Amino acid sequence: MNESIHSLNLNAGRGYANNMGSYQVAESDVHSDMPLMMNSNDVSVDDLDYDGVEVETALREPPLLIRWEGYLMKRSDWLKHWETYYFVLHGRVLYCYLSDEEAKLHPENSKIKHGKFTFSDNLILDEVITVQSRLTYEFVFESDKGKQIHLRAKTEASKQMWMHMACHGIVDTEMLRNQVLHMRRTPQRHATLVDFFLGYEYLFASLSNIEDATASSSSLDSSNKQRKHSKQRSDDIVHPDAAIAAFAPKVDHILCRFFSMCQTDIAMRNNYMPMVPFQGTFRGYAGVLEYFTKLSKAVSFESFSVEGMSFEGDETKRLVVVHGLESMEVRGTGQSFSQAWEHKFLVKDDGRIY
Repeated sequence: MNESIHSLNLNAGRGYANNMGSYQVAESDVHSDMPLMMNSNDVSVDDLDYDGVEVETALREPPLLIRWEGYLMKRSDWLKHWETYYFVLHGRVLYCYLSDEEAKLHPENSKIKHGKFTFSDNLILDEVITVQSRLTYEFVFESDKGKQIHLRAKTEASKQMWMHMACHGIVDTEMLRNQVLHMRRTPQRHATLVDFFLGYEYLFASLSNIEDATASSSSLDSSNKQRKHSKQRSDDIVHPDAAIAAFAPKVDHILCRFFSMCQTDIAMRNNYMPMVPFQGTFRGYAGVLEYFTKLSKAVSFESFSVEGMSFEGDETKRLVVVHGLESMEVRGTGQSFSQAWEHKFLVKDDGRIY
């Protein structure tokens, strides 16, 4: 990566507020020695000075990840009830299992129960549709043969990741005679640390925008008792690189790039005070999404900026220290606060954070 970290000066508009107790970050925690993000081995070193010039990291740049997996609820085709399965997405091909254990031990057994599912091996996706509803995190995958699979995620963050990965997988995969051959459109470049922070800010700002809109809509509904159609919904096709909310992505494949920089067993650890809802350690991809979910529900995004980056040593350059400023508004009180942040990463040989 040969990219100036000063190019990352990112801001977005303020949002609404809803009901939540107030909290503050301790003065001592703003410059705490405990890293906001590091590996699970609790390795810590002294910071190196950042000289304020363009940084050459000499780190490998991981290829983009067009793969996702996790538990989702699927609507039954006949009885219209919802059942939970473990789904795995490779590009534009969707596989389904009874559990995550089955997916790991027997990936060839991509099928549900005999007579319970209309596809027994895989599904080739052709379109992604978001369901705009405040009640559920619902979306639809449509196959190349017109078959629709109605799905629900547990959080907005999970829903957005599934849709983001799937719609990029669709446009990036070449098809011939109903067989998936290879990735059709290779992105111009691999993922970088700059992409990681662009993705961090984008996911935080986007989920915050959605939470703002939800809070505003719920407030209007509660004041209008005459309204009886709160379950009304609208469906929209999801396009690659389209904005999740009001905050536009600054690079292509922005969330793919963010998670491409992360090992599957990444550990995110922060130094907020115990009463802060998003304080703690979050492990794996699911943990990262949990962190952003708690963060966006607790505070409204105002700004996020990267101010410097440095490394431990001159040869291995395996520990990266990044620092900057962030501003957010507590939803319950409307109180805004700004603080310095510092992230420390241990990077593997393949360039990914763990």
